Amino acid sequence: MKTITWSVSITLMLAFAATVVKGFTIDGVLDAQYGSAIVTQQLNTSTSDNTEGLIDRANGSELDAAYGIVSNGVLYLFLAGNLDSDDVADNITFDKLQIFFMTGPGGDHTLGTNYNAAADFGHLNRMGIAGNGDPNAIGQPGLTFDTGFAANYWIGVNIGGLGSSPTGNVNYEVVCSNCAGAFLGKFFPTNTPPGNILVNGTFGIQAALNNSNTNGVTVDPSGCGASATSHPESVTTGVELAIPLSAIGSPTGQVSICAFITDDQYVTVYNQILGTITSNVCQGSFGESSAVDFSTIPGQHHFTVSVPPCNAFQLSPASASYGSSGGASNVAVVDFGGCSWTATSGVSWVTITAGGSGVGNGAVTYSVSSNTSINARTGNITIAGQIVTQSVTVAQNGIILPPLGSIIVDGTVDPGYGCPVAVQQLSTTYGKNTSTNIINAGGSELDAAYGLVLNNTLFLLLAGNIQANNNRVHIFFMTGPGGQNTLTNVNPNGFLIPPSGASRC
Repeated sequence: MKTITWSVSITLMLAFAATVVKGFTIDGVLDAQYGSAIVTQQLNTSTSDNTEGLIDRANGSELDAAYGIVSNGVLYLFLAGNLDSDDVADNITFDKLQIFFMTGPGGDHTLGTNYNAAADFGHLNRMGIAGNGDPNAIGQPGLTFDTGFAANYWIGVNIGGLGSSPTGNVNYEVVCSNCAGAFLGKFFPTNTPPGNILVNGTFGIQAALNNSNTNGVTVDPSGCGASATSHPESVTTGVELAIPLSAIGSPTGQVSICAFITDDQYVTVYNQILGTITSNVCQGSFGESSAVDFSTIPGQHHFTVSVPPCNAFQLSPASASYGSSGGASNVAVVDFGGCSWTATSGVSWVTITAGGSGVGNGAVTYSVSSNTSINARTGNITIAGQIVTQSVTVAQNGIILPPLGSIIVDGTVDPGYGCPVAVQQLSTTYGKNTSTNIINAGGSELDAAYGLVLNNTLFLLLAGNIQANNNRVHIFFMTGPGGQNTLTNVNPNGFLIPPSGASRC
């Protein structure tokens, strides 16, 4: 057995909206992106049928189907069904969902001892050798998985507590003696989402539970094969997880999963386990947990999710913000498939300065130029692999204009105007001014225009000079419909403009 010692610091955040990750909404409701079920339940549940139809509670337990897909370095796992929540209606202690992951060599084929007590108070040991000293499990070898399956990681989910506020819990463990384990946090589901969602800040694992399923397999104390009234393929609510591959050993190729339900003390393994179990198995439960040997029970008691090549890298951070003066930073690329990738900037003001391409893990360094406009702007750095493309969002503020009082209307441009909105492209034919006198000029020209609106006032500065010979600057404003594209002597308000020299009123 491998020995790993971790110092684990847990940060917990409860999301206040259904968490959307790369097209998946982690809320305990099946998304279309999962596609077809990998496996469906072949046995009726031996616990009881859920009849309540509520998100936060159930009076029966069942696992109806498993859905899974790996995308961009995250395993999305959906287990359709419901978990008994210790409901007052049935007065039965709550049940727990046990999920074991095989992601590489060195796992435990038979559960042993000394599993971390930080994860659900060390209850995982109850399924190990001799049931952690339980008198009913003396001499038992420990729960044994299918031939060829050895667990590396475990996640446990439950919802329990009598009364009006059931509490959900999620635990995590590296499956080996004296290895790391952690309580990931609580969630407080209600009959109105999004209270059924948990986001763990340390491992990036997200979890959600929707307990409202009342369809699925039917109750049968003997646990025989699903009857004509059972519809496990129709269940679209249950436990949903988003698990970064880095949290389960960064596997390549595939992840194998063994998921089943036990009572709250891990003593009894119910017959609700997902795999290709032959439907002629009649078993109300698999019995004492530390004595269960799945390899001796007909069928397969696990399923597999593929990890596609070159389709599993993560970027960190995935977004960055800068002030108007700009700056520089880098993006870490974690490439689980060890494949090639390239980085490109989608805007001229973000420049890739190093790490424009790589193979496997790497880093992209970039710089952000200053923004001399008053407008904020957003651009993307695109990092593309053989199949998948991801983006880093770069946001930058514009310059902050000074308050209105700092713009002095005196014929001189103030810094608050910022850059000109237009500049002259032609030389002047009205003479070149050589005088520095504020009043008199020896030529006329328009060099640039500056303008901005502050507090419902248009500030306009036309840079240049006007010769003291009665040359004039004409300024026309278009502020809405109804103006004149060609100047006429007809006022748009419907009356004639008096000819030159006529009296005006």
